[in-house]
Amino acid sequence: MNIEAMKQALEALEEVQGHMNTSDWFNERVNTLRTAIEQAEKQEPVAYSIGRTLHWHEGRGVNDAQLYTPPAPAAPVQEECVVCGDKVRVIPRPWVGLTPDEVFSIADQHPVEGFDPDIMAYTSAIEQRLKEKNT
Repeated sequence: MNIEAMKQALEALEEVQGHMNTSDWFNERVNTLRTAIEQAEKQEPVAYSIGRTLHWHEGRGVNDAQLYTPPAPAAPVQEECVVCGDKVRVIPRPWVGLTPDEVFSIADQHPVEGFDPDIMAYTSAIEQRLKEKNT
């Protein structure tokens, strides 16, 4: 998805936020999109498209489409195996949070008497702390 399409999607989602009381889950996704736009805007384009021609230099006109490369995957690192002690290649994986269905399923399986937080906000706070510790 290009930056302009992401901005249009963000504009639509913010319009929804302006007219409805949106959930924490929805607001979190809006913030994720906002962050993705900020990161994409920091990237330098690798080329410009003018009609059917690619230009691999800095000279660009107002209507030229900017072309980007996807971010490079994380480099493998060497870590010691906890079982045998050998050095092994480990490719860092991106953080993947829980879905709302997973959160509610876990909450249903492990009820705590007298404790009734906003389960999504509570889970989001725990996930954020885990993400900070593990990435």
